Amino acid sequence: MTHSPCDPVSPDEEVGRCRHDGVVQTDLTVLVVDVETGIARTQQILQRLKFIPLVTQDLAEACRLAMEGNFSTIIAGLTACPSEPLPALQQLAEANPSLPVILLVEKQDDELELLALRAGIQDCLVRSKVTPRVLALTIRKALARAGRMRGGRMAVLLDEKVRQRTEELKTTVEALHQELAAKRHTEAELEQRGLELQMLLACDEAIGSSLNREELANK
Repeated sequence: MTHSPCDPVSPDEEVGRCRHDGVVQTDLTVLVVDVETGIARTQQILQRLKFIPLVTQDLAEACRLAMEGNFSTIIAGLTACPSEPLPALQQLAEANPSLPVILLVEKQDDELELLALRAGIQDCLVRSKVTPRVLALTIRKALARAGRMRGGRMAVLLDEKVRQRTEELKTTVEALHQELAAKRHTEAELEQRGLELQMLLACDEAIGSSLNREELANK
């Protein structure tokens, strides 16, 4: 059975979709950073979705793992963050910008969600409302968005490389033009000197002929 992006699907169909449509791969590992009380349920849901959760309760370790490991997604519980969570969330998001970060919060907070999104978080979920279907959809959406962002970054990098290469070629062409102009100037100088030398030789021949005639006349 196939669905358009807007067609409703059952939770089991959504899980299967995550397994088979190539958007979310079931053998990918999800990095989970959360307090002990929040880890068990998240693990259960991820395992039901056929993901492999790698769990830590330490945010600094999560940042290190994000930089070093190969994960599909990061799921972070707000309760795992310090009293000022936004800098910590931004640090986690910046540890590996290619990894989408999904934040679990204890209650709906539109202001916090907006600030978290500005800090680099891909999506926010209220912990009590997380179900296999909701998490599958959220991961799928986060991965798709992260893919578009990576594509955008690649396009920017490609544009920058093209710009740099264009500047290099422009500099090379200008140097060649300068070299060619200098060569032409040198050739013109040599040609002028050649003409001057011919004129001097002609003058010498004329003077020599005049002297010869004078000598003959004197004899």
